[in-house]
Amino acid sequence: MSNNFETKKRYGTCSKDCYGSCVFIGEWNDQAPEKKLLAAKPLKEHPFTNGFFCPKLNNREKLLYHPERIKTALIRSGSKGSNSFTSVSLEEALNLISTQLTTVKEKYKSSSIVVAYYTGNTGLISMYSPFRFFHKLGATITSEGTCNEAGCFALGRMFGNYSTTNPFQIANPNNRLIVVWGSNLADRNNHAHFLVKKAIKNGSKLIVVNPVRTKLAESADLFLQPYPGTDFL
Repeated sequence: MSNNFETKKRYGTCSKDCYGSCVFIGEWNDQAPEKKLLAAKPLKEHPFTNGFFCPKLNNREKLLYHPERIKTALIRSGSKGSNSFTSVSLEEALNLISTQLTTVKEKYKSSSIVVAYYTGNTGLISMYSPFRFFHKLGATITSEGTCNEAGCFALGRMFGNYSTTNPFQIANPNNRLIVVWGSNLADRNNHAHFLVKKAIKNGSKLIVVNPVRTKLAESADLFLQPYPGTDFL
């Protein structure tokens, strides 16, 4: 049975809180009032996506239109932990936020409002657009969240500065040694894990340093397993 509508194909990027920014090609039905995305397939030609998604983006079209997906703002109507919420309009939610911000500002001061943010998939609009409002408000803005800064500080103390690894350095054919320190790539960054496994096949040596015996440790030429709290030397 053939469809009576013409589908369109467009490229898209994963919007999850991840630096991977995986690329997919979506099949769309522009004539549908809803459920316009019919399928999302990982782009095989993309050098990082490599034709597969992590579980967060698998079945994207089903997650996007799932009947239990949250579609409205929710206000807690019971005690914390009771999982009791009331659905409200966006206008009601914004009015509540405005009232609470004004109350805190008048009772204490603007700097008592702390803004914690993160870069997510490094989208410039989603990352920087709130800053204008919070700067105008006079709030305290953290330096790229709280959990990320702890890791950056540790890297700076250990290596002199903080610098993330370019994943394409892993795939460099001249790469002869890879050190994976304190990272569980198989479960936390499966695309980088794929590149490491590919580099091993191309002759790279692998050293894994981790208190936990990860999946990647099984493929390591050298696995160092320090006791927790003793590897900062």
